[in-house]
Amino acid sequence: MPKAVKVKRYKNIYKRRTPLSILLRIVCIVVVIGLLGFIGWSAYEPVRAYLDSIAFEWKNNPTPSLPELPEPPAVSEPETSSPESVPKPLPEPAVSSPKPEPTEPENSEQIPSGVQLQGAYLPVSDLLDPNLLAARLSDFQEAGYTAVLIDLKDTNGSLLYRSQRGRAPLEEGITPYDLSAVCEQIREAGMLPIGRMHAFRDYTAALSDNNMAVQYLDTREHWLDNAREKGGKPWLNPYSEQARAYLVGLAEEAVSMGVGQILLDSVMFPVGVRLDAATYGETGDVSRSEVLSAFIQQVSSAVSAKGGTVSLLVRAADAFSNPDSLGGDPLVLSDQITLDLSPATLGENFSAGGFTAEHPMQDPGDTVRRMLDALSGRLPAQFTALIQDPNYSSIMVQAIQDVLKENGVENYLIVQDSPYPN
Repeated sequence: MPKAVKVKRYKNIYKRRTPLSILLRIVCIVVVIGLLGFIGWSAYEPVRAYLDSIAFEWKNNPTPSLPELPEPPAVSEPETSSPESVPKPLPEPAVSSPKPEPTEPENSEQIPSGVQLQGAYLPVSDLLDPNLLAARLSDFQEAGYTAVLIDLKDTNGSLLYRSQRGRAPLEEGITPYDLSAVCEQIREAGMLPIGRMHAFRDYTAALSDNNMAVQYLDTREHWLDNAREKGGKPWLNPYSEQARAYLVGLAEEAVSMGVGQILLDSVMFPVGVRLDAATYGETGDVSRSEVLSAFIQQVSSAVSAKGGTVSLLVRAADAFSNPDSLGGDPLVLSDQITLDLSPATLGENFSAGGFTAEHPMQDPGDTVRRMLDALSGRLPAQFTALIQDPNYSSIMVQAIQDVLKENGVENYLIVQDSPYPN
């Protein structure tokens, strides 16, 4: 007779799950799902910004990689094993003269001693026609101006004159003017040509050479100042030796072609969204203020060797707010300052650095007077005031000029559609 098989039964084999265990299981599932959702949400913005930067480059350069643009014959790249590193102190960039060398203007003298720099702005459209330019210069002579402000390079990085040092083809619709001929006409009229050049706000050069651009989270992708669909653009990196050398070379070229003073604009770090994702390579212990100040000195040294001068454009609003994009106080970056005192740049209501202005355009003269009073202890002994607003009437401009004169500010530049008093 076969041996009976015993079936072993455990005490809890028929035990039902308690409500508490079921609740704990549900809670654990909900926690895991929530954790995964949080991780996904946290990763969304960086991934989206990364994809935006790739899409932006594809849109502007629809090839697998950015093409190598031929280096301008005049510029030798600085020899360095780490192109974006910044030694301390910053070296002078290696920038050679163009070949062939632009002819030095015969009349290269600056404004004579004792004569004040008082000038007005001419748009590019006035520089393309020699006859129109002659008519405008005649008006400026009658107004008693001693200088003319023109644009060399805009905020897109487009060179507005015929340059041998451009990093990329001109944008569609831009007709470059003959800078040498324009400067010759201005000087023959007895006035000094001043060229305004935007520096690090330059997406054209940033796209042409990745080594010059601000990077996205230390990758080789460009950081953009906004989402691609909102027009976000890359910037030049102030810590990049190539970027600084490129800008110094442009300033040298402009002075060689007759410009008497370079007015530097956009000497700053990027502004925009996701600034925490903008990276600059090896920066060492060189601060933002130090690298910007060193760059201005580099430009000044190169330009002065050719008989020119440099002035830094500072907006009064930034002088009050001391933004991080300027490394703090912009008035300490250079001792040659052109201060934008335009009340319109303050907006409808302004308050920063102890200065407050409500509806600054209601009385532009009084606004300028109060700005000068508030900045009196921080401004250099001699500086140039810049007033720009296309809506200014001649009466408003004259009121501001009177305030400048009352405060001992004899040097000024006026930027408006009709920059000379009637």
